[in-house]
Amino acid sequence: MARRNALPGLKSGRITEPLLLTVVFILTVAAAFWYRGSSDQAQDLVTIRNISTLLFGILAGFFVAFLLNRFAAIRSLLTRETTMLMEIYKLSESFGPEFAQRTADRIDRYLIVRFDEDNYFRFTVLSRDAFFTIFDELDTVDLKNSQNLITMHRHFVSTMRDAISLRRETIVSGAITVSRLQWCPLLLLAAILIFTMFAMKSDTFTSSFLTGSLSFSILLILYVIKDMSDLKLGGDFLKYETVERVFNFIGKERYYTIGHLEKGLIPECVDHVRLGIGKDAHYSKEIISVSSEDAYQRAKNFHFN
Repeated sequence: MARRNALPGLKSGRITEPLLLTVVFILTVAAAFWYRGSSDQAQDLVTIRNISTLLFGILAGFFVAFLLNRFAAIRSLLTRETTMLMEIYKLSESFGPEFAQRTADRIDRYLIVRFDEDNYFRFTVLSRDAFFTIFDELDTVDLKNSQNLITMHRHFVSTMRDAISLRRETIVSGAITVSRLQWCPLLLLAAILIFTMFAMKSDTFTSSFLTGSLSFSILLILYVIKDMSDLKLGGDFLKYETVERVFNFIGKERYYTIGHLEKGLIPECVDHVRLGIGKDAHYSKEIISVSSEDAYQRAKNFHFN
């Protein structure tokens, strides 16, 4: 599904990332050509380079594999959770249109507050209360001694419990990331590798270019690890679009925040959205219904004010 470009002038990883990487590559290669190296120290640094290369490769490979598995796990959990929310809504239709509408409203509120600051991978009081209010609606159901309705009621409760379990698993998986302490040896080894390569290089074109390219590659590996740690390896689609489809399913307009618009996350096919404009990253405190173009304009004005 196509997406709109991020707003011109707004900070967006999708726009600045290629430019940033290009600049870093040019700088590392330029630094390699500028620094002449010191071949007299080359033999003394061979052992240090070999050991640091081995350790960096092991650590970087471990983190990449771990973060890829984490990403896959969160993707699976989010898909299952949103599927269960859709199932809850379909089950609610068995108890009548009014009950289904109230259930849709409560699911809608629960999903909206998840986009507030720090709520996506935390079960805050606000999101927790919004979720558990779905149970409150069950008290209003008249089963009429119907075996079919009783079965649907039990299935509804069972699906709710499973959704809660999945939500907690998502929170646990999302909270696990690369800590500052774990970054320390990785950054230290990367710095040692880059230093030894510069110190051992000769003053030839080939040596300078390859030294700069390898240094950039090391920095790029660190960048990729940071990206995956922040769930940005397709993370925007993973975290937002999966949930946005639930809004469509329960008959609600899609909901976005200012932060979403800065990243250009609204698909081209969406013409009208709800926009969270609450202050201090509590976007759900104030929501307006606008066209997609108006939403982008408001986001642009918000950014520059």
